[in-house]
Amino acid sequence: MTKQSNTKCFTDLNSYAELKQHFLSCKKLHMRRLFSVDANRHRRMSLEFDWLLLDYSKNRITDETLRLLFKLAREANLEQSIDGLSGSPSRRMVADDQSTQASNFTSRGDDALSNRLAMEPLLQRMFTLTDTLHSGQYLGFTHKPISDIVNIGLSSDGLGAQSVCQALRPYQQHKNIQTHFIADIDGFHLQEILSSLNPETTMVIISSRMFDQSNPETIIHAETAKRWLFEAAQGKPHPCNQLIAVTANYPAAIKFGVPEENVYQLDAFIEQRQCPWLFMGLPILLSIGSRHFLDFLDGVDAMDEHFQSQPLEENMPVIMALIGIWYNNFFGTESHAILPYDHNLKHLPRYIEQIDMQSNGKSLDRFGDVVGYSTAPITWSGNGLNTQHAFYQMLHRGQKMVPADFIVSMRTHSIYQKQHNLMFANAIAQTEALMRGRTLNETLNDLEQRNGETSQQDKASISQRIYDGNNPSNMLLLQRLTPKLLGILLTLYEHKTDTQCAIWNLSPHHQISTGLGNTLSNNILLDIFMPENTQRHDASTNALINLYRHMVYPRKGFKVPMD
Repeated sequence: MTKQSNTKCFTDLNSYAELKQHFLSCKKLHMRRLFSVDANRHRRMSLEFDWLLLDYSKNRITDETLRLLFKLAREANLEQSIDGLSGSPSRRMVADDQSTQASNFTSRGDDALSNRLAMEPLLQRMFTLTDTLHSGQYLGFTHKPISDIVNIGLSSDGLGAQSVCQALRPYQQHKNIQTHFIADIDGFHLQEILSSLNPETTMVIISSRMFDQSNPETIIHAETAKRWLFEAAQGKPHPCNQLIAVTANYPAAIKFGVPEENVYQLDAFIEQRQCPWLFMGLPILLSIGSRHFLDFLDGVDAMDEHFQSQPLEENMPVIMALIGIWYNNFFGTESHAILPYDHNLKHLPRYIEQIDMQSNGKSLDRFGDVVGYSTAPITWSGNGLNTQHAFYQMLHRGQKMVPADFIVSMRTHSIYQKQHNLMFANAIAQTEALMRGRTLNETLNDLEQRNGETSQQDKASISQRIYDGNNPSNMLLLQRLTPKLLGILLTLYEHKTDTQCAIWNLSPHHQISTGLGNTLSNNILLDIFMPENTQRHDASTNALINLYRHMVYPRKGFKVPMD
């Protein structure tokens, strides 16, 4: 294909060649050395925003590395891409094939107030529903107050809201109203939740932008939940009042049976994956209430403003994005770990994984040309001390370098401060250990201090106690996990992804390739109920489908192969 603009390929930029040369000169430089010769390294390589501190000093970078990375960003027209957001009336820019590079960004606008006014009718309805629910005036079909909310929203339609609700559990406004999330097609999950609830007091929210057979999993779950309500109602009026729809497909929601006043209609063109706070945020609002929800949106707007107004050298998402490019495209790292030390943030990494890999996990640029460089790394995660006993051995001593983001709060919502002190100490210790490692002399001194002398058994295990170190990490230190800081944190990662997307010249909104699995899945569903065995796939796929057919829907004379 022919390029549709004068945009240079990422690897054709002059600064890319300079970074390649620079990499050769510093790839073996140890961070111990960098800290030992620069007493101000931490101060220069830390950045504060609101009550969030980014310490990026424990990375394999020098001042020259940063200078060249910022030069790379400018040659890739990153500043123009960010500037292109200003003046956007809706802050909801969507890329298309003819768009400028600025359109790669998903943003919520250049003025928080105008955005609130634009969303006011929808938000006001959501606030009214929240007040009615929390006051106990929203009643089920037996006139009992609602006690449980089931949000059915698979993948991007529900994952963001679930992550936010879990993170902000300390801010849950009504302790007698619990929110449950169905974010997977597994029927047992739905069965497990519905069997524990009372249909007389359960509200079902169907979060589906399209609300059609393009997302059959959501529709199947919604039909099952609706049938569960109606069977329990046994002819009593108004069970449909317990159905809520958040969708861009208003007619489909009405046809499904959702009352008109219970449909919260979205703009069809909006990319909902990256903005659960505006599009699929109803469960969040119902959980934390209007005031905290507005605080959350204030955090989103604050990081938006920071991203759009600050120079690259003082721009938190840009710095994190460029350091990620340094590892991904020069060191050749293949993955990136997100490691929160906070129980309430346990679902957050799954959402970050989706933002990052769904947006930038591509081999074609925004013009449809094959890229000749690595794009999104594999983003993976774990939470707290459990991960230290799961995969930190690999982080410290493995043969693959894995850059990591540690996320921890200084102040806790827990009443058990002693446990929080221990968790905080572990998080900080891991970043230090990953960076410093431990030398032979340090190992011997440690053994002598603990035992008084080095035993033969200790001597035999000395090599296992030495760590090379030089493993990079960022530390994101929160004063306390609040709705505003969570909005800041989510938007930080969103704009980090946006920045890398722009520099790699990708389009984050084109997800056509993910439809292949859906197409094949629909074909296989038809095969399961065909009168004869399927033969239209490869031999392995045919065998698996046919085995399932005869195991689940046995046919006379068929014997299950045992080998």
